[in-house]
Amino acid sequence: MENAIVAGLVKNGSIAVADAGARNGFTLLPQLRGMIDLYAFEPDPGSFAPLQKQYSGRHRFRNAEVSALALSNKAGEAVLYSAAHPSMSSLCRPDVETASRYVSRMADSEKWLANLHTKNEVRVHTETLDYWAAQKHLDYIDFLKLDTQGSELSILHGAADLLRHKKIGVVFTEVCLAPMYENQCSFAELDLWMRHCGYSLIGLQTYPEIADFLNRRVPGRVTEQIHAGINGDAVYIPADKASFEHPGSVALILAALGYYSQSEFLIREHNLLSPADTETLFAHLARRTVKQKLKHLLQRITPPALHYWYSRLRT
Repeated sequence: MENAIVAGLVKNGSIAVADAGARNGFTLLPQLRGMIDLYAFEPDPGSFAPLQKQYSGRHRFRNAEVSALALSNKAGEAVLYSAAHPSMSSLCRPDVETASRYVSRMADSEKWLANLHTKNEVRVHTETLDYWAAQKHLDYIDFLKLDTQGSELSILHGAADLLRHKKIGVVFTEVCLAPMYENQCSFAELDLWMRHCGYSLIGLQTYPEIADFLNRRVPGRVTEQIHAGINGDAVYIPADKASFEHPGSVALILAALGYYSQSEFLIREHNLLSPADTETLFAHLARRTVKQKLKHLLQRITPPALHYWYSRLRT
């Protein structure tokens, strides 16, 4: 019953996902994994090889392929600043001095800032998402996920045609709420561009587990306490309900992300499901995996200092 409802919302039985900054693998939307055609972009050579190995073997996606391209606002070459911690690598040069203004009085800030330092510089090939999609004959992307440490707006500029024609259903992008890189985009700039392209912000969630990690007390030292992470994830969908090309897949993805109110609105406006089937769908998508249940349990019984580490469990 539930599988039939899910399948009925998805055109051609597949969900196209583009994942830029794919180092850790795509762990969002675990409920829909078997329907996902995944296109992962990871230009860092040290992260590309294991990711390619991961997706060339057994995986639970419908299809998966990995590209070493760095998505940007133009085709050509760029410098990738490979950081001491790979998750902080970026096409934007790290600005440790400026970043320290925001975290210097937080616990373990020295270690955190050390991870931001450039380990080496790598020349990588860049391409726009508009051109890449045209070459792949991919006329619609259901879900675009960006996690590229400050270059997200550049990627969105390179997807201008797709965005303006509403050829991307859901944009899930990391945003930096404090400057850590030279010429990085601000959340305000990114939000302005998305609104210019006809998209609305429906969700913004910071990373509380990072706040928990930085908020530990240090004996003999007054430390600054933060209530949210200095990064977060913003979620955008087309602003005009009439402009949705595939409202079913957008409603499904939003429900899988936990945005049930927005999903229900789309379902109702486009007459996609009955109220009973909508409730059945939400109950199906809300079921937690074993690892999700474990994460929730650990969050309840362990001190905040440990939250950062178990948050990295794959779903």
